Amino acid sequence: MKYVKYHETNVSGMSTLVVPLFGDSPAMISELTSQISPNRIILCHTSSESDSAHHNAQQLKFHLENRYQTLDEILVI
Repeated sequence: MKYVKYHETNVSGMSTLVVPLFGDSPAMISELTSQISPNRIILCHTSSESDSAHHNAQQLKFHLENRYQTLDEILVI
Protein backbone atom coordinates (compact mmCIF):
# COMPACT_ATOMS: atom_id res chain seq x y z
CA MET A 1 0.00 0.00 0.00
CA LYS A 2 1.34 3.42 -0.92
CA TYR A 3 1.69 5.90 1.89
CA VAL A 4 -1.61 7.75 2.14
CA LYS A 5 -2.45 10.28 4.81
CA TYR A 6 -5.75 9.62 6.48
CA HIS A 7 -7.15 10.18 9.92
CA GLU A 8 -8.84 7.65 12.12
CA THR A 9 -10.58 8.77 15.28
CA ASN A 10 -12.52 6.88 17.91
CA VAL A 11 -14.81 9.03 20.06
CA SER A 12 -17.58 7.55 22.20
CA GLY A 13 -16.99 4.13 20.66
CA MET A 14 -17.58 5.40 17.10
CA SER A 15 -14.68 4.83 14.72
CA THR A 16 -14.39 7.38 11.90
CA LEU A 17 -12.26 7.25 8.76
CA VAL A 18 -11.51 10.74 7.40
CA VAL A 19 -10.35 10.64 3.77
CA PRO A 20 -8.88 13.67 1.98
CA LEU A 21 -9.95 13.42 -1.66
CA PHE A 22 -6.73 13.90 -3.59
CA GLY A 23 -4.19 11.63 -5.25
CA ASP A 24 -4.61 7.93 -4.55
CA SER A 25 -6.68 8.43 -1.39
CA PRO A 26 -10.08 7.51 -2.89
CA ALA A 27 -8.64 4.27 -4.29
CA MET A 28 -7.47 3.30 -0.80
CA ILE A 29 -10.90 3.58 0.88
CA SER A 30 -11.73 -0.12 0.47
CA GLU A 31 -8.44 -1.27 1.96
CA LEU A 32 -8.59 1.20 4.85
CA THR A 33 -12.21 0.33 5.57
CA SER A 34 -11.37 -3.37 5.79
CA GLN A 35 -8.44 -2.63 8.11
CA ILE A 36 -10.17 -0.39 10.66
CA SER A 37 -13.90 -1.21 10.21
CA PRO A 38 -15.15 2.35 10.79
CA ASN A 39 -18.68 3.28 11.79
CA ARG A 40 -18.59 6.26 9.47
CA ILE A 41 -16.52 7.77 6.66
CA ILE A 42 -15.96 11.47 6.08
CA LEU A 43 -14.85 12.48 2.57
CA CYS A 44 -13.02 15.85 2.57
CA HIS A 45 -12.28 18.18 -0.32
CA THR A 46 -11.29 21.83 -0.60
CA SER A 47 -13.58 22.80 -3.48
CA SER A 48 -16.82 24.73 -3.36
CA GLU A 49 -20.15 22.93 -3.56
CA SER A 50 -20.59 24.15 -7.14
CA ASP A 51 -17.27 22.68 -8.28
CA SER A 52 -16.96 19.34 -10.08
CA ALA A 53 -14.83 17.96 -7.21
CA HIS A 54 -17.84 18.27 -4.90
CA HIS A 55 -20.07 16.55 -7.47
CA ASN A 56 -17.51 13.73 -7.78
CA ALA A 57 -17.36 13.42 -3.99
CA GLN A 58 -21.15 13.10 -3.87
CA GLN A 59 -20.99 10.34 -6.50
CA LEU A 60 -18.32 8.55 -4.47
CA LYS A 61 -20.50 8.88 -1.37
CA PHE A 62 -23.43 7.28 -3.23
CA HIS A 63 -21.18 4.42 -4.37
CA LEU A 64 -19.86 3.87 -0.84
CA GLU A 65 -23.38 3.95 0.65
CA ASN A 66 -24.37 1.14 -1.70
CA ARG A 67 -21.19 -0.84 -1.03
CA TYR A 68 -21.02 -0.37 2.76
CA GLN A 69 -24.65 -0.45 3.83
CA THR A 70 -23.73 -1.29 7.43
CA LEU A 71 -21.96 2.05 8.00
CA ASP A 72 -23.80 4.51 10.21
CA GLU A 73 -22.90 7.55 8.12
CA ILE A 74 -20.95 8.77 5.09
CA LEU A 75 -20.42 12.53 4.82
CA VAL A 76 -18.93 14.90 2.24
CA ILE A 77 -17.38 18.07 3.62
